[in-house]
Amino acid sequence: MNIKYFDIPARGYLLPDNRQRLAAIMPLADTLPVGETPPPTCDYSWLACTHTDNQGKNPWCGAYDGVEMIQVIYTWKGHTPPDSWGDGMSEMLYNAAKVVDGEPGKQNGTSHTSVIEGMINLGWLYPEAKADFYASPDDRLKWGLIRRGYVMLGANITDGWGALENGDTITSGRRKLGGHSIGVVGYDDFRGAWLILNWWNVWGFKKQIRSGWRYGFAWYPYEIAKKEFMTANSLYS
Repeated sequence: MNIKYFDIPARGYLLPDNRQRLAAIMPLADTLPVGETPPPTCDYSWLACTHTDNQGKNPWCGAYDGVEMIQVIYTWKGHTPPDSWGDGMSEMLYNAAKVVDGEPGKQNGTSHTSVIEGMINLGWLYPEAKADFYASPDDRLKWGLIRRGYVMLGANITDGWGALENGDTITSGRRKLGGHSIGVVGYDDFRGAWLILNWWNVWGFKKQIRSGWRYGFAWYPYEIAKKEFMTANSLYS
């Protein structure tokens, strides 16, 4: 097995969701097919932006995920996100999420719930925005990706994220490192893996996106994703 090793700069900063709280302020879309088989492959990596690729040691993984999602929504509606989007937006969204948490300024991470509420409070979402929640990484999540273009995924990651097979595939680790938020941008049933997007600088492999090339992509095997699954959400706006 050819293993390429990477640094894991920040982890343990994604906190559990409170979906009941979010559902009280945002209606559920709940229109995804049930029982239908999705196509075997999907790849929306080209929708990725260029400004949210280096989290460093900041506890903002959920906010990086949220900024990526909001730009996909913008593009999905036929608009071109401004070049300035992303510069400072992750920190702004994290701070808004911590206000929702009742812990303004605290650098201990946040949840998808609070990130989405932070988007609402910042006015980044359209008034008709709806949410989809996923209980596991399964066919319904695939349909969510196909219909929405992007899914925020929370995982209790392990040290296997620092040892990628062939430099592109997450391996099964032994040591748990805590919650982390990444984006699902595709999947491939022939590989048996999700295509994910991360924000650890030159971690993973690079792909061509809307405006150039970007690192941060990796294949996340279905079986490992099931073991590490924490939460998943997408938005329709």
